[in-house]
Amino acid sequence: MRYLTALFAFCCFAGHAQSSGASEPLTVFVTGDRVSPPVLQALREAAESAFAPSGVKLSWLEGPPPATGVDGDLVILRLKGGCSNAGLVPAEPLTTEPRTLALTHIANHKIQPFADVFCDAVRRFIQPSLKSAPVRERDQMLGRALGRVAAHELYHILLHTTEHAHSGISRAQQTEPELLDPQAAFTPGDDQRLADSVSADSSSLDAAGR
Repeated sequence: MRYLTALFAFCCFAGHAQSSGASEPLTVFVTGDRVSPPVLQALREAAESAFAPSGVKLSWLEGPPPATGVDGDLVILRLKGGCSNAGLVPAEPLTTEPRTLALTHIANHKIQPFADVFCDAVRRFIQPSLKSAPVRERDQMLGRALGRVAAHELYHILLHTTEHAHSGISRAQQTEPELLDPQAAFTPGDDQRLADSVSADSSSLDAAGR
């Protein structure tokens, strides 16, 4: 699912659902272009924070694919482009058209567990804030924005949906301040749907084991 950004301000409200107590985490296998450790850490923290109210837990993998598989579901998250703050990306011509920051793969009309995050596009989109921020804060800011984008794509994969909410992280279009907001969250309705999906998966596993 394409994740778009636009230069319009929208108001979003964060909320919390009751945790369902996930029995198995969602394993996110990070691959693609190299990402600096501080940025990757901030990405993880932002994504985990987004899913915490729903009870969805994330487990992270890097390096060679696991030979023995993983417990629970596996998602491939590919980071593409310059995923560090080593220099600013070249400016693009001014445009009011939305920018694609990431996408989730679809085959035969079904959501696949593969998502691409375009680091250069994200860096370019938040570049005004990066340029004005202290150098020591830039890795945290970039990682937070990448984590929000990744969380958006994981939402589509977990719920097997191409639909978007009207506010929160799963909204189709985001602004620069929203991607960098430490308090950005899914809507209460999204939290509940994610919690229900985890509960349904756990029930299926319990039934299969009996």
